[in-house]
Amino acid sequence: MSSPIKIAQVGTYLPAKIRSNEGKAAKFGYDQHFLHEKLGFASIAVRAEEETTLDMCLQAFRDLKRKTELDVKEIQLVTVVTQNPTLKIPHTSAMLHNQLGMDKGCMTFDISQGCSGYCHALFIVKALMEAQHLDHALIFTCDSYRNLIDEEDRNVSMIFGDGATATLLSRTAGEGFELRGASFGTVPDSHDCLIIQDRFLRMEGGRVFQYAAQEIPKSIAEMLAQHGLTAEEVDFFLFHQGSKYVVDSLVKLMRIHRERSVFSSGTYGNTVSSSLPILLSEYQGAGGKGTIVLSGFGVGFTWGHCLLKYTETEE
Repeated sequence: MSSPIKIAQVGTYLPAKIRSNEGKAAKFGYDQHFLHEKLGFASIAVRAEEETTLDMCLQAFRDLKRKTELDVKEIQLVTVVTQNPTLKIPHTSAMLHNQLGMDKGCMTFDISQGCSGYCHALFIVKALMEAQHLDHALIFTCDSYRNLIDEEDRNVSMIFGDGATATLLSRTAGEGFELRGASFGTVPDSHDCLIIQDRFLRMEGGRVFQYAAQEIPKSIAEMLAQHGLTAEEVDFFLFHQGSKYVVDSLVKLMRIHRERSVFSSGTYGNTVSSSLPILLSEYQGAGGKGTIVLSGFGVGFTWGHCLLKYTETEE
């Protein structure tokens, strides 16, 4: 019987430049309570003008290399979750494959998904690894909306930050998180709640929140029930960092004790597909184990949840 596939480690990258939202809050007429307790993003991470999705993924890979023994020649699959690739053609994963010197037999493809993309990628990549009997794979995430933001648009200009992650999935990891279950969905007639119009991102925040409040608690509960679990039996919930108000509302709606969830992106912003893996990296770095739920939601309006269980391989 083959060894289980585990999330071994997650590498992360946030640009050095941090832009305060204080000035914008004043300009748009938002008070300090709204900025810190509702929006939650006191500042956002901003990539350098010349920095590309490929560059940021490479930085996340370097962080992953610092955390784990990783031979790129052993990687058999690479995918990049992004709606903003370095080039339209070729796919960014092929460019990463070349930059990192990976073998010819390595599969590469990109996934365009946004805020729920990490959960989609975990499920897809695990399924491919099992079907093709692969041992090692990398999932990258990077969604910089910098060139899509109208800085005069109060609905988006204070929310989105830049970042990237690199996740190693491996059969040979001595410890890590196994994917035990998942849930996905798309709300009908919701695709235009987040949309590019006149080359800029437009968001109807009220609709996004309404969809999240209606769909996320219910779909998580259904996923847990399929595995004989309740929310009380989950050790920690990692919610997409859409805003502090969204995370706080989900915690309240699901009646989760506050110490079993977190909003920790207040200094760097909503990093879209990188939001969940950054949280997972922080959770692993703090020694977090047990049973956890990842919940991503947004563009589409789509959601993706993953039920993860920390396991150790017995010697």
